[in-house]
Amino acid sequence: MKADMKYCENQISIESDYTGQYQLFSKNAFSDYIREKWKEYNEEYGEEFSTRKLAKLVGINYEMFRKIVNQEKPTKKRDCIIAICFALKFTPGETDEALNKYQYMPALDESNPRDCFIQALMKKGSGIPISELNSRLIQNGFPGLDIHDTRGGRKELTNAQVFDNQFFVLSLKVITQFETHYLYNEVYGSLSTQYDPDHYQSYADMYLIDHASKHTIRLSTDSDGRLFSMMPDVDKTPIIYKTIAETGNYKQYYESMEDALSTEKHRLLQILNDTRNYNERASAMVSGDSIIAFAETFNYAIPELNEYYDLSYSHGRYELNVYHHSAFMSYYLPEKIYQKYYGKKYPEKIETYDSVDQLDILIKTPGLFSDEAIRYRMRKRAFVKLQAMIDELLCKIKKHEVYIRNPENRFENPADILRFYNLEKKYNCKYEEEYGDIFESDENADFTLDEGITVSLSIDDLLEAYYLGLNDVAEICRIKHNLGSVAAVIEN
Repeated sequence: MKADMKYCENQISIESDYTGQYQLFSKNAFSDYIREKWKEYNEEYGEEFSTRKLAKLVGINYEMFRKIVNQEKPTKKRDCIIAICFALKFTPGETDEALNKYQYMPALDESNPRDCFIQALMKKGSGIPISELNSRLIQNGFPGLDIHDTRGGRKELTNAQVFDNQFFVLSLKVITQFETHYLYNEVYGSLSTQYDPDHYQSYADMYLIDHASKHTIRLSTDSDGRLFSMMPDVDKTPIIYKTIAETGNYKQYYESMEDALSTEKHRLLQILNDTRNYNERASAMVSGDSIIAFAETFNYAIPELNEYYDLSYSHGRYELNVYHHSAFMSYYLPEKIYQKYYGKKYPEKIETYDSVDQLDILIKTPGLFSDEAIRYRMRKRAFVKLQAMIDELLCKIKKHEVYIRNPENRFENPADILRFYNLEKKYNCKYEEEYGDIFESDENADFTLDEGITVSLSIDDLLEAYYLGLNDVAEICRIKHNLGSVAAVIEN
């Protein structure tokens, strides 16, 4: 699809021009796709997953199931197709394709909490049965699976059909704490932790009633995997578990709480991965002998273009890249870490520009269509705006108004930096007897690089290295040797 834009005095209108023809999927598109994935499943797991077995797992009469898959009697129940995909261990993307091929059913929606919960379970690849999926949906306050058309004479699975009656769930709450301290620093006070996917701390609390004893039971877990239970009306001493396997009769409830935490984590990661949730943002890091700064914004003036603008700065050069997806986190995280959280490669660039002058030349191109001129002007505007953001950020880093790693609340005594880098012996530290604080140390120490070059580092050099997020002493020495000072990376 190509967007044509007409520029008027006070408005821009966008008209859609479809370059391809709209075609319906063939009647067999869904069944062919399912059989193809079915074959892959059997080959991967070394089993013969028959139609009868799949029908039984989904909970539908065999003959009716066969007709639903072949669309001889198409179902209107989206959950039925989701259940089939879940049984065959489809990924969320494969499930979306299956839904699309089955009469254009809506794809899984990340903004829908129930769909998001199902996606999280699919991504875990746990291979839990459909009845367990239904159970966890209900436990977490979502409607159970609705997979039967009314003509089948059966209703969706109920709570009573899938739950052990020993306990009754009173409530389940998931809370994310945003005012946490990270490595003794405020998370949002350091560029290196401000967008760290792991800095969120979430907790899940579930309250149960034991039908037999009538006691209230509190189950708790968090994103670090800590587990405990207690009976507030009997004994406030918690029972601590090392693993879910140790939780006995509470196991299925802890699993539901983990699913709820996973759903919350997924929600937070999606927010983190889209700059539209921040309006605009910038960050920086040191790589090699240079500081790398980057900033991103979205084209809010014409959101229909769906263009994200990312400007990066390194070694005195600026580069503007245009994307159709937010790419800020791909600058912020190494590729393997990015894939760990988002399960995909870095977003692909649409266009790249290395100066405002380059865009000026393009804007003045003879015979340029108005829609192209508008795009170039939007990109030039973004270049200028983001360059100002980066320049301001670098200036603040240089003045110690902004830190890649904030030392606040960590080094009341400058010599404490030696503890961080494990250099207390190297600088001949002496300690107070009562509390073990460093009260005396050398101001400088010599280090020898692999090339045999000797570099002297002062405590101030180490503090500057800490501000810039540097962890390796050899790297700090190399930077000082190459540039004359640690702080010089900001200028390089």
